[in-house]
Amino acid sequence: MRFWRGRDGSGAAGRRPDAWEAIVDANVAMWNTLDDDEILNAVEAMDVLLSKRWEAAQGFVITDEHRVTIAAQASILAIALELSVFDDVPSIIVHPTTMRLTRPRAIGIGGNGGIGGIHAETSTVVGVAHDRRGPVLLAWDASLRGCRQPEHGHNVVLHEFAHKLDLLDRVIDGTPILDADLHNRWVRVCTAEFERLRSGAGSVLDRYGATNPGEFFAVATEAFFCRATRLRDEHPDLYGVLGEFYGQDPARRAS
Repeated sequence: MRFWRGRDGSGAAGRRPDAWEAIVDANVAMWNTLDDDEILNAVEAMDVLLSKRWEAAQGFVITDEHRVTIAAQASILAIALELSVFDDVPSIIVHPTTMRLTRPRAIGIGGNGGIGGIHAETSTVVGVAHDRRGPVLLAWDASLRGCRQPEHGHNVVLHEFAHKLDLLDRVIDGTPILDADLHNRWVRVCTAEFERLRSGAGSVLDRYGATNPGEFFAVATEAFFCRATRLRDEHPDLYGVLGEFYGQDPARRAS
């Protein structure tokens, strides 16, 4: 078993179970593309997430496999970021499968002066990232599928944790906290790419990214890590700004 030391050199394993490496090797395909330095940083980020509060829903029982698989995948986002990016993730709630959420939706005033009201709208989702210091909700079956088969381009863990990065400035607008120079280029590039996706142009990016700028960033993050070579070839400017933000070049790892 390899033992990876943290960035501070302490080598403390935190809350990692003894079998964590076997779990990662079996479930997190992307992990095997990382070099030693990237693994060092990913492990420290994983320790931060494993120290969060983990909760089960719908009678589910959380095991070390669930915690490690989800934390290891999310940690890849933070390989070159400050660990404080996870400060607003107080807990991770794991559901066994697709969740049904009911949210209130306002009904407008009628054309004849009728008074509007509130309608309960039900939707099915595999992940939710609550704002402020709210939890991340994940469906385990979808989480495992995305971790084991990144080539399909869908990864709910990366998607929802990307939303939490976006929310660090308290606004989910597709623009995380950036330095001034990158911010200007980010807005220009992402606005153009978002409009292109909304126009219906074919793309490696999932069409769900055309919903709004927040979903665009989360979908682009999935493509950046899961279909890096195609994203780089089809959308080089978008790949470039994502690479600067995340401090990574996953297309290099893929090749």
